[in-house]
Amino acid sequence: MTYSEVAIALFYIVPALYLFRYAANIARLRNSGRADDLENALQAQKSFWKFVGIVAAIVVGIYAAIMLFALLVSFS
Repeated sequence: MTYSEVAIALFYIVPALYLFRYAANIARLRNSGRADDLENALQAQKSFWKFVGIVAAIVVGIYAAIMLFALLVSFS
């Protein structure tokens, strides 16, 4: 494995943990039917989508910076 593959694998651990927490809370909710378990499951799902949104915004920003740099280089 190369270093980039290891970095990508480590990066995917964070969203996987959020989804694991969500799944565990949903399983607990199916057994208990308590509102607290639903609230915990939805909180875990919210954290997952918040992380995905932040990563998406960062990637879009990086792409915009690359395009701007490419335009500046091509016109100079």
